[in-house]
Amino acid sequence: MVRPSSTITTYYTIKGDSEMISMRYRKLALDLKSENTILCADGTITLTVIFSDPSIGTVWCYCENTTTLGERKNVNLIRVVVDLLTLTEKDKEDILHWDIPIILV
Repeated sequence: MVRPSSTITTYYTIKGDSEMISMRYRKLALDLKSENTILCADGTITLTVIFSDPSIGTVWCYCENTTTLGERKNVNLIRVVVDLLTLTEKDKEDILHWDIPIILV
């Protein structure tokens, strides 16, 4: 159960619990600012960023609704530009190999 005051860490070695959520995206604390919205588990959990500290890879949030968060759930950062590769090298090879004319995201 995610509690109203939750912390997100980018150190995936830390096991998550009701007060701490672990995420693999190392630049999360750098990309998020106060008042940003994070949706977890297909939007069943809404987190509002209170403060983020990139130096320790931690984001403090207020959970707008409480529910159980399982492992390996998706995360959406609303109106946040993230530094992630959208196409892997394998994706590029497949696109060229299969002669895919257009890619829509």
